[in-house]
Amino acid sequence: MSAKPTLSKNNNRGEAIVLTLAQPLEIKKLSPASQLELKYLPDRDFVTAEDLSTWLNTLSENDYENWESAASTIANIFYDTALPSHMELNITLDKGTKQTAQKVHLVKHQPKFKLTEELKKLF
Repeated sequence: MSAKPTLSKNNNRGEAIVLTLAQPLEIKKLSPASQLELKYLPDRDFVTAEDLSTWLNTLSENDYENWESAASTIANIFYDTALPSHMELNITLDKGTKQTAQKVHLVKHQPKFKLTEELKKLF
């Protein structure tokens, strides 16, 4: 079982605040390097950028078959731990010398949650 991110209490619960965390991401045995961007609407708890970075570094040692499985694991653990109202995870692979770029995009949200027009603009 993979480690979980550390949570902090959200004192702004109910407000339309979208948190965006972005950082380089390298996964052992997968190349090329990538850029991870996580946008989410916190509910009760949130994850600080520092805690997210620490958590992602522990996941980078896991053995994934491909970037899609790494993204799925990251999204599922984050969602199951932080329980955001809505989240979007983007992993963009460094295209290096190739002209084709690859991007993995995953979306998860609480069952009855609907994005308002105001929030759609933030995502």
